[in-house]
Amino acid sequence: MASILAILSLTILFRSIYFIAARSFYAQQDTKTPFYISLFTISLNIILAVWFSFGLGMEVYGLAWAAVIVSIVEVAILFIIMARRIKGLFDAPFVNAVVRMASASGFMAIVTYLMVIWFPLSAADQSFFASFPKFALIVGVSLISYIIICRLFRLPEVDPILRRARDIFFKQPSK
Repeated sequence: MASILAILSLTILFRSIYFIAARSFYAQQDTKTPFYISLFTISLNIILAVWFSFGLGMEVYGLAWAAVIVSIVEVAILFIIMARRIKGLFDAPFVNAVVRMASASGFMAIVTYLMVIWFPLSAADQSFFASFPKFALIVGVSLISYIIICRLFRLPEVDPILRRARDIFFKQPSK
């Protein structure tokens, strides 16, 4: 069951991107384009779900993979139309920044996954004192790894976080 949730988490990611990107069409008073894309992808989802589940025998995993594929297709179509309407939207600096941010997130996800394997949160951890230290360690190491990776990739998005942390931890007390 956890593997199905892992597959569907990709759908959640791409659906979130879709809803954010669709707002650009709404801002241009165009509600029809996202609507037509949704009609197409709903039809595609039905076809893929039936084919994967029954035709390929993937059962419930077929439903999950159909949802992932459809959400990716939906975002791709939306971005293609956006790129045609707004020239220079996806220029090289933008794509470079997105790739660096996605890479930093991907590396952090690997670190988080490894931390969860090394310090598993199990059903036996019934008390706050049994589960919170593990959780705090996992979150702390993941955050620090993300900040380090962002610095290595020269992503300016972490600079405000680092400035604030410096102010909190290294500010000289006033006399």
